[in-house]
Amino acid sequence: MLSYTHHHLARLRHANLVRAEAESYYSVYHLEADSLEAIARQLTSRETLAGLANAADRDAYARMRRDPAGGRGRKHRDADA
Repeated sequence: MLSYTHHHLARLRHANLVRAEAESYYSVYHLEADSLEAIARQLTSRETLAGLANAADRDAYARMRRDPAGGRGRKHRDADA
């Protein structure tokens, strides 16, 4: 369990979301609030959300083109035939 925690904290540190301070035999981690706020602003920006919505619409359209029935009823009708 400790190695998973260390791995994830290392990734967060690499992303500048946390910083570590050595205290005796331990590392104490602190949240980098400014970095987190900047990423949150970027992720929730109008442009980012619009891009995600467009990508979701394209994916939904592609799924509809592959299976117009959307998985509803088609298998049952084929099974009865």
